Amino acid sequence: MVKISRVIWCFAVLFLAVQAVHAVHAVEISQAEFDRMKQDSADLDQLKKDVAMLRKSPQPSIVDSGAIEQCMENKYGGQPVVTGQGKLTIGGLVQIWYYGTQHDNKGLFNNPGLGISDSNVGKDNSSFRVRRAELNMEMDINSYVSSYVMVDFAREATSFQFLEDNQGNAFIPKTGLNGGPGGVQGGGGFTPAILQDALIHFHDCVPHHDFTVGQMLPTFSVEDFGPNWNLDFVERSFVGNHFARDLGAVVHGSWWDNGGEIFYEGAGDNGRFQYWGSVFDGASNYHSPEGTFQSQNRADDNNDKDFLFTTLVRPIWKMETWGNLELGYSGGFGRHGGSKVLDPINNPATDLNRRTTAASRSSAWLDYRPAGMAKGLWVKGEWAYVHDRNFPGLVQDLLNDPTGATAQSPAHPFSTTGFYAAAGYRIQEGCGTPEWASKFEFAFRYQQYTNVEIPNPVNPVQTNVYLTKQFTPGINYFLKGRNAMIQANYNFNENPSGPPGFKFHNVKNDSFALNFQVMF
Repeated sequence: MVKISRVIWCFAVLFLAVQAVHAVHAVEISQAEFDRMKQDSADLDQLKKDVAMLRKSPQPSIVDSGAIEQCMENKYGGQPVVTGQGKLTIGGLVQIWYYGTQHDNKGLFNNPGLGISDSNVGKDNSSFRVRRAELNMEMDINSYVSSYVMVDFAREATSFQFLEDNQGNAFIPKTGLNGGPGGVQGGGGFTPAILQDALIHFHDCVPHHDFTVGQMLPTFSVEDFGPNWNLDFVERSFVGNHFARDLGAVVHGSWWDNGGEIFYEGAGDNGRFQYWGSVFDGASNYHSPEGTFQSQNRADDNNDKDFLFTTLVRPIWKMETWGNLELGYSGGFGRHGGSKVLDPINNPATDLNRRTTAASRSSAWLDYRPAGMAKGLWVKGEWAYVHDRNFPGLVQDLLNDPTGATAQSPAHPFSTTGFYAAAGYRIQEGCGTPEWASKFEFAFRYQQYTNVEIPNPVNPVQTNVYLTKQFTPGINYFLKGRNAMIQANYNFNENPSGPPGFKFHNVKNDSFALNFQVMF
C-alpha cells in the first residue's frame, strides 16, 4: 500500500511540473508568434477544403484530347505584344508562288516583214517566286493615336514576269520591244521599294471621322487598296494592280454603322455610308507609276498635288434575306509635270519633268454577297479610266525605226480604260456536305485593259491603245481560313492583233499559277 501511494504521489508531482513548464512557455509566446500560428491553422483549414473539392470533381485522364487541343490552340494563337509605351501588334504575310507560262520566244511587236525583232525569251520561263514577305507593326499609343508600318522584303530587285500579261515593259503597259533576256540573265529588276506603308492614324477625336498622314495606297481602286491576304485570285487584275503607293493625307468619314464583315482594309468602322478625301504628291504618272518610274518613298517632281475623292454606299447590309451589297466610286485629278515647253527629249528644259498635264482618273465598283440559300456566292466588278501624258522617250516609234532606238516625242496626253467582272462560290458546310468540301472555293474572272501603246502611224505624237483580254478560272483551298490557304489559277490570255499594216505577233502566253499563303 505504501509503494502504491508513493507511485501515485510521484505521478502527481510529475503532472504538476509539466503543467508549470507549459504555463511558463505560454507566458513566453509573443503576440506575433500567436498570430502566425492562427494563420497557419486557417491555411490548413482552407487546404482541407480545396482537397475535398478536388475529390468531388471529375479527374481528367492523363492523355485528354480536349486539353491537348486547347494547348495547341494557345500555341498557335496568341495575344498582341504589349510594350512599355502603348500596345504593339505584330503581323505578317508570306506568299510563295510557282508559275509556268507557255513557251513563246517572240514578243507581241515581233514582225519580220517590217524588220522588227521583239524577243520574249526572258518572260516565258517557269519559276518559283516569293511574291510577298510582309511584316507589319501597329502601335496604339492611346485611344486617339496609332501608327502603322509595313515592309515587304520581297520588293527588292527582281526579274519576274507579270501574270496579267508578260508582254508589259514596265509593270503593265506594253510600250516597246522587250529587250531580249534583259534583267533575267543577270537577275536585275526594278528599284527596290521595301517600305510599303508608314502612316499615323488619328481617330475617335471627331465624331464619325478619322485622319491619316504618311505613305499608303490611295483609296482609288477597291481591289488595289484591299489587303493582300484577301485576294480572290493569285494576282490582282489590270485595274487593281495599276496604281502604286503615294505620300499624302486622308480624311475618312463613316456613318450608319450596324456591324458586319469588313471586306477590305480601309473600310474604317464599317459604316453603311463612307467617304474619303485625299491629297497626295502625285509624282510619276497614272499610266505607268510602278516599275520604270518610282512613285513611292520619293520626293515630288512638281509643285502641284493630286486630289482624290472616294465614296461607298451599302444599300443592302447584313440582311438575312438579301445579304450585302456595296457600290463605290472614286475620282481624282492633278497637274503632272513642270515644264512649260515641249518634252525635254527634243526641247531641253530646266524643269524636272515633262510638260504640264491635267491628269485625271475614275473608278467604280460593285460587290454583292447574297444570303439565304445563296450564301457563299459572291459577285463583283470594277471599271477604271485614266488620262495622262507619258514620260518623254517611253513609247518606241517602231513604225519609223524598227530597231526601237527612236522614241515618241513630244507625246500628247491620252486615255486608257478597262474593267474586270468576277464571281465565286465557297461551298457551305451543312446539309450533308462533308467538312473537307467546305474548304473549297471556286472563282472565275474576266478582265480587259487597253495596255498596249504605240504611236499613231499618221501622227506619231498621238498614242494608239489596244486591248488585252484575260479569262481566269481558279480554285481556293482554305487550310485555316485565309491565314493558311492555297490558290490555283489558269490565265487564258488574248493579246490584240494590231493596226492594219502592222500586225502584232499572236503571242502564246497562257499561264498557270499556284499561291501558297500564310498570314499571321
